[in-house]
Parts: sequence; structure tokens; C-alpha cells
Amino acid sequence: MTSIAFSVSYPFRKPMYHNPPFCFFALSLTFFAFFWIVLNDVEWVGEMFYTMIIPQDFRYWTLMIVLGNSLLTYFFEKIVVYALQVFNYKRLQNKRIAKIDDHVVVAKSSLK
Repeated sequence: MTSIAFSVSYPFRKPMYHNPPFCFFALSLTFFAFFWIVLNDVEWVGEMFYTMIIPQDFRYWTLMIVLGNSLLTYFFEKIVVYALQVFNYKRLQNKRIAKIDDHVVVAKSSLK
């Protein structure tokens, strides 16, 4: 299986394509895994890895599951994770404002 993890927060703010060796190997592994799952009728793949031939129906079900999982993960990252980040940012911003207000009240009371 091939997996690529994305992180949108500190310290990993650079896009993935800034690391060419990683991109090359990730894409190579992805294409090889796709080739092996969907187009496994080639004998040299089975001989090289000593694997059995996967039934065609199972290949298509696996491909649909992978695509569905990819879409769900993408939308989860874009909707849920983004909403949690915005919520957390606003919560921290409100705490900072409250803390500043407390310091201002204490400073004003000490001046009287």
C-alpha cells in the first residue's frame, strides 16, 4: 500500500512538490501499486513477488474503495479540519483578548 500524508500546519508549510525525490518515489510507488492492483494479469509481477492472481471483481472493488477513501479524506481535511482550525484560532484569540482585558483592569485599578 502507498500512503501520502499532508500537513497544513507548522512546521510543514512548504508544498510537497518542493521535495523532488519524495515526489518521484511517491508517484512511482503509487503507479506501481495501481498497476499491480488493477492490471495484475502480467506474469512477471506475480513471479517477482510470488503473489497469486487477484480476481477481477476484487480488483475493481478495491479500486473503488481506494478512490472513495481518497475523496472522503480530502473533503474531511478541507471541511472538518479547516473548521476546527478556525474554531481553535477564534477560541485562542478570545482568550488573548480576555487576558489583555484582565491586565488592563488590574493596571487601571492600581492607578487609582
